[in-house]
Amino acid sequence: MVRFTVICPAVASVLMLISIILLLLSMTVYKKITPITTVDAVALRHINMSRNVPEINMDVNMSVMNPNGVAFKYTHSTVLLVYRGVVVGEAPIEAGVISKAATKTANVMLASNLADRLQRESELIMIHSDMLAGTLPFNIQIKFSGRLFSLLKIFKFHADAVSTSSCQFDINVCSKTVREKHCTNE
Repeated sequence: MVRFTVICPAVASVLMLISIILLLLSMTVYKKITPITTVDAVALRHINMSRNVPEINMDVNMSVMNPNGVAFKYTHSTVLLVYRGVVVGEAPIEAGVISKAATKTANVMLASNLADRLQRESELIMIHSDMLAGTLPFNIQIKFSGRLFSLLKIFKFHADAVSTSSCQFDINVCSKTVREKHCTNE
């Protein structure tokens, strides 16, 4: 019985030392990989050309792949609709969690009244010339901001992660369709 009480503190201290070493190694060796955002589809829902400057409603389908071995919790995430450098529409993305090595899809509706956002005379001249040419060039910028957390469900590992994507496309004014979509991840 005496022998058992002598061995237990020794075993406990060795186990404590091993767990501390594993914790330090997991915090220093683990390398985060930025989640990858892709725009799957941009669909024009409605375009109203009855006024001088169009009103646009569109759906943006996107997916975020988390290649990390830990979950990615995103919060402050947005989709921006940009016309020639001017933000003309914005939509928030609901906060969520993407489990380790998983992909999550999201759908966002963007609505923009370009007359409210384009104020300078040069911007109005550009949109009128683009409408006469038959195509409106746009860019969608998506930004997922969040944290990577919970390593092995024992140790709490927190690291900031930002996933961004940019997608350029044209709206054909005559056929009211999206064409020539070109996307990049940053």
